[in-house]
Amino acid sequence: MLADAPDDGPDRSPAPDDVAGVFYTGGTTGKPKGVVYTQACLAANVLAIPSNSR
Repeated sequence: MLADAPDDGPDRSPAPDDVAGVFYTGGTTGKPKGVVYTQACLAANVLAIPSNSR
């Protein structure tokens, strides 16, 4: 499957509102809950790492 994939990557870059991931937690109620993590949130957190690691 990967051997047949093109070498030039995806057709577009992700938009800020595109989903980067979904985080789930059981919470205190025991019912699973999920929150959508956007590309914008991911980028903001990655960019904040250098200033928070001093």
